[in-house]
Amino acid sequence: MILNNIQKLNIKVRMLITFLAYSLVIFFILYFIILPKVNFIRKNSKAISERRIFLEEQYIRARNFKKNNEEMKLVDEDIERLDEVFVAYDKDLQFIETLENLASDNNINQKISLGKIESEEKNEFEDITLEISAEGSFLNIMKYLISLETLNYYINISSLNISKAQINVEKDFSEDRASILNNVVCKITADTYWK
Repeated sequence: MILNNIQKLNIKVRMLITFLAYSLVIFFILYFIILPKVNFIRKNSKAISERRIFLEEQYIRARNFKKNNEEMKLVDEDIERLDEVFVAYDKDLQFIETLENLASDNNINQKISLGKIESEEKNEFEDITLEISAEGSFLNIMKYLISLETLNYYINISSLNISKAQINVEKDFSEDRASILNNVVCKITADTYWK
């Protein structure tokens, strides 16, 4: 009966009813299926974007941490090398022996005067004045100075004075006269660093 009534309706009314039925179906599909999916996709997109930003920041931090860790290893190596240039308080005799061997190797006579060591605290370093008076030929003195500069210890020369050696007539006539006349005296004042 309903079917007969619908057929009797005017074509315009049938089209209007069909349009409303399709519109109602489309509305329900949009409102109950598509719109929730769009909202779900937006939320997930936002969450994914926030997660991506978080992961990028974590990656940058991890990369910076790795870079900082590598730089710290280099700094530690530099600190170890820096510790090697300090004279250890308990190795003062070894330091003096090194200077004596240096003079002996370069065939010069030297006198060493080392300032007083005031503290032996392991945490701090101390600046101690070293005075050296060396006598020998000019060439040997130059070799000595080069050797002194290439020591593993950090020796900061603050003054250097080279002058012709004075001849002691009584003592020096027994030695070779030419070598005596070519001798020079080198007076060095330097800072050494102790730890």
